[in-house]
Amino acid sequence: MDIDSIEWRQYLLRGAEKMGLELSEEEAATMARHARELMIWNRRTNLTRLTHPKHIAEQHYLDSIAPMGWISDTATILDIGSGGGFPGIPLKIVTPLANVVLVDAVRKKVTFMNHVLRLLHLDNIHARQVRAESMNRQHVDCPPNGFTVIISRALTSLEGFVSMALPLLADDGMIIALKGRGQQVEAELTDLNQQFPPDTLERLPSIRTIRYRLPYSGAERSMIFFKRQ
Repeated sequence: MDIDSIEWRQYLLRGAEKMGLELSEEEAATMARHARELMIWNRRTNLTRLTHPKHIAEQHYLDSIAPMGWISDTATILDIGSGGGFPGIPLKIVTPLANVVLVDAVRKKVTFMNHVLRLLHLDNIHARQVRAESMNRQHVDCPPNGFTVIISRALTSLEGFVSMALPLLADDGMIIALKGRGQQVEAELTDLNQQFPPDTLERLPSIRTIRYRLPYSGAERSMIFFKRQ
């Protein structure tokens, strides 16, 4: 199976269906073009450790769009530590009206993401070389009222991610942490309760932890949602 083949795109579509997600053939084709460029650039730039087409489909694209049902079509999304564009670019593909900002501290990764955004002709999405902890509400890419969704895939500890996200979050915003196995998540949630003062956690409770499995490998995943009261 080759990336950007009909077989690969069908693999994406079947996987999304298994996960209860709606994915169109056009959206799968756009993801395939992203994946093709990812593999070309990965030969000289370390963007991903995954190289098998099936693993890329499942662990990068299907895992990235797992939270799509909880994200508004018109959300303002900040993806922290986006790397090769995950989960921000797949989420933009399935929520085309959303405004998305991808941030990463590594220049070569941001260069790649900007190349892909031009290639895919995606509107209202930007990639920036910046450390999220240095951003504030005055940053050029931050909406005046903050982002409605701030998301990251296994970037750092929950405590570190929430600390970076809180100053940039809208009053009615939501933080989504995409994580791995349940036991690891429970340990991080315990650490979070120990690190943050009680009044902070009262204003930003964990509204839900959703566990799911990837459709082909059966690998465990967790989505942790935090929402302002």
